Amino acid sequence: MGTDDFYIYQGVRPESIGADTVKREVFSRIDGTKSNRSFALHVPEMDEVWFFVVTAGNEWATEIWKFNYRTKFWYYDTCLPMSAAGSYTTATSIKWNDLIGTWAAQTIQWDDGFTTTDAPIYILGDVGGNTYKVDPGVSDDYGTAVDGDWQSMDFTADKFEYYKRWLQLDFEAKGNSIDISYSTDYGNTWKTIKTNYQLDLDWPEKMYRVYFDVVARNIRFRFRNNRSGETFYLRQFYPYYLDREETNA
Repeated sequence: MGTDDFYIYQGVRPESIGADTVKREVFSRIDGTKSNRSFALHVPEMDEVWFFVVTAGNEWATEIWKFNYRTKFWYYDTCLPMSAAGSYTTATSIKWNDLIGTWAAQTIQWDDGFTTTDAPIYILGDVGGNTYKVDPGVSDDYGTAVDGDWQSMDFTADKFEYYKRWLQLDFEAKGNSIDISYSTDYGNTWKTIKTNYQLDLDWPEKMYRVYFDVVARNIRFRFRNNRSGETFYLRQFYPYYLDREETNA
């Protein structure tokens, strides 16, 4: 992490990995006087580097910008004020009896590196002297539900003056449950399609289907779960519509 960009070093020279939007969001708010309090953690099992960043108005790192160097994808997380991070290795492997709930309900694969002897365990330290273990088998964040939220792009009509009648959404997901909503004002407000829609723990043989009815020039969709101990995975989705002229609307 430099003064205005993120870099990767592969033996020749540092190369930029900071997407323009990420650089603008991070370095426009970073507190340069506390740059020595920002730090990074390498998590090779996830092919990721986590950058803990101190932003203006904060004394310690409260944001985590995570970069997956396999997919070249950035994503953002928050944390309690953190001052350090590190890792150590486990002495024993995870056993069947150590797991809580059914096998299908687990959030890890049985052969994940996290489950074996000598697997790395990642530790975070906050400014209050507390130590936290990063556990990929837990869906909560220190007992607090994680607000999982994914939004689509805005689907639009062929021309600005045209409207479409959006009627159906097919999607492929698994996990516990999901909330589905849509926005016709670019994410400023949301309207609910389904709340607490129950999912199977395995990928379904055919896609889930929900119905709604809205006439709009543009629309985006949100899939969300913020219930304690729950999670969901989304693989694909398809919205369906009719041209308004076809429906005589």
